[in-house]
Amino acid sequence: MPLNPRFEFADPAFDPWGDHPAWPKVEKAIRMLHYGTILILALTIFAYLAIFGDLGISLSGFLPGILKYAFLVYLTGLCLVSVVADAVVVRGLKQRRPWAWIAALVLFAMDAGSLLFLPMSIIGFIQLGDPEVRAAFDGLDRTSGSAGPQSTR
Repeated sequence: MPLNPRFEFADPAFDPWGDHPAWPKVEKAIRMLHYGTILILALTIFAYLAIFGDLGISLSGFLPGILKYAFLVYLTGLCLVSVVADAVVVRGLKQRRPWAWIAALVLFAMDAGSLLFLPMSIIGFIQLGDPEVRAAFDGLDRTSGSAGPQSTR
């Protein structure tokens, strides 16, 4: 049985997006979340190499003693939280959960504080702020007038 590209572990017959016109925009926002997580991971690895490796960069004047290790613990924690948040939010977005849409906006807002992440945040905001995408997560598909997925609480 071939895997469904959007849901690796879900029933292939159940696809909450189907041929919805908003899916490409959500998919682009998901890629921006992934790029942000990869960038945080790369920065964490670079910080480890700069402090413990031989990159020719001396952080001894910038971060003396124990602050180096505190900085690495902070970066490691940030990296782990980013990976987990990315995984949870992306899974929710793929399942058209309204909380995931809000959580993705929050993640993009947090990333927007850094110039390094700003382009990805802007692209993510534009994609998720589209009226078509918002309607898809409201539970009412305004493009066709039919009701979208409803909560099963």
